[in-house]
Amino acid sequence: MYKTFLLSLVILSLMAGCASPSSSKNTATPLSSTTNENPTLISATNTPLPATSTVMPTATATPMPLDFNAQNFNQFTGVISYGSALAKHFNKEMFEIYTYAQDYSADGSTIAIGGCIVNCSSYPGGKDFLLLIDTYLEQPILDISVDTLSQIWDVDLNPDGSTLIFSIRGKVLRYDRATGLTTEVYTPKNELQLPFDSISPDGRTLVIVTESELLVLNLLDGSEIIRLSGAFWGQNSPFFNAQGNHFTVYTQRSDRDVIVYDTDTWTELARLPLAGNGKATVSSDGKVIATLIENDSFVKLYNIESGNEKKITISPYTEVTSITFNPSNDLLLTFGNPGDMVDFYEGVQVINLQNGKVIGSLTQEVNPGRIKFSADGKSFLRLGFEATNMTLWSLPTPDIQKIEKLIQDYFAVISSGDYQSAADMTQLDSYAREEVVATGLNPDDLPETFTALCKEDEVPCLPLKRIVRVMADFDRGWDYYAIVTLEKPDGSEIMFDDYTPYELLGILQLDDGSFKISTLHPGMRYPYQE
Repeated sequence: MYKTFLLSLVILSLMAGCASPSSSKNTATPLSSTTNENPTLISATNTPLPATSTVMPTATATPMPLDFNAQNFNQFTGVISYGSALAKHFNKEMFEIYTYAQDYSADGSTIAIGGCIVNCSSYPGGKDFLLLIDTYLEQPILDISVDTLSQIWDVDLNPDGSTLIFSIRGKVLRYDRATGLTTEVYTPKNELQLPFDSISPDGRTLVIVTESELLVLNLLDGSEIIRLSGAFWGQNSPFFNAQGNHFTVYTQRSDRDVIVYDTDTWTELARLPLAGNGKATVSSDGKVIATLIENDSFVKLYNIESGNEKKITISPYTEVTSITFNPSNDLLLTFGNPGDMVDFYEGVQVINLQNGKVIGSLTQEVNPGRIKFSADGKSFLRLGFEATNMTLWSLPTPDIQKIEKLIQDYFAVISSGDYQSAADMTQLDSYAREEVVATGLNPDDLPETFTALCKEDEVPCLPLKRIVRVMADFDRGWDYYAIVTLEKPDGSEIMFDDYTPYELLGILQLDDGSFKISTLHPGMRYPYQE
């Protein structure tokens, strides 16, 4: 507008001697800040102006969204793993720590874990525990005092992690962080029953499910809202959808129905059959139910309002472990044990709900059972029954981005025969050194070792095809590992054992914060693997 004003003054001065006075008033036309059109310059006398050159604004790149969605799901990776922190806390080996019950607060601040050391309490030498963990490990792990001979079956956090509900056989209890007190919330009529529970996304409602009833409580004051009798199965359920307007529960352990309740009236909205140990979930907005059973080559989507059904083709699982929508509701994720025709690394199938197609996987070394998103979708916790499998996922950290650059440089020099530069980027771990010694070579002379190993014919030191994912991995002797593939001369990916294109590359972080490759190039290592 300022430029328009100056230009108008110039024209007025040039035309002042010949222009007749005008009695009309000139009004400025406001420009919307959201318009994408170039405004037309209008003079003070409304006389058309000669053509002027227009300076176009510099295009700016649209920033990558931070939440997990169809645009960036394949960029998400494991940024923190928790196995070593738990091992240090208990002074035990990671494989001795079992994490059977876990939850992740909606604000992403807190993780709750109920689990067992060595064995659960039903076995000799077993010990049960209950912990609260700061997600980013910046605060000490908090032990909650519990009966170490009573296994924790379920844990649920309110949205900010200040209140924890947990269940043992015959009881549901509440722990408040502000007071440090644990109080009893519920005891079923049959004290041998296992109650399971769920907290609504707004933190106001607690639902407790046993084999014979569904109890809805006001979490703030403990008052009863409604009590429903029936046959229910709470394990792997119950749960609210992201908006909290629907609640889902199974009717029994297997060959069961899934029931969806409206949480305003606590009346049934839908009831669908599930064969075997099939799983179900409700979309974030509460409009769609997704179901999946083992050995089926499709996911069923049911529109709750219309009752219409849609099928989406996937690779079948021999066992389905879970199914979930992302918070923005454009993706559906399926989890399970892949069948014979699916690579084990591809246990998670990501479905684009806009086109109804599988668009990728959360490729990783160990197949996860299920995940729990933060409310904003910027992170999720990978849950698992073993401490080594608990991992926080988000977009890559600056350290992971540095590692990606290191890997690219490493493969570039080693595939070109520059073994000295490759050696400068390497610090072999103990296992890799043993591999080198087993070949009769010297692990302290890496250029010579690389020269010899890269002459192996079975899998030569091929260049990098792609970095699938760099994962934080404090639990296997590395600090990080990368899943990589190698490129054959014809541009295709090499298949190891005619089965998978994926190989692992270990990464160590040195005291000065820099990173080194800690394993051998897959082409050097492959002939010596068992």
